[in-house]
Amino acid sequence: MDQRRRRKVAGRAATDTVGDRRSELRRESGILIDIAKRADV
Repeated sequence: MDQRRRRKVAGRAATDTVGDRRSELRRESGILIDIAKRADV
C-alpha cells in the first residue's frame, strides 16, 4: 500500500547527500504515515 509512495520519496531523496536523505526520509515517512492514518479512518 505505502510501497509506491516510499519509492517516490526514496528516489527523490537519492539526489541529496546521505545525511539530508536520512532526515528527509524520516520527515516524509512520518507525513505519509499521518496521511495513511487519515485515509484509513
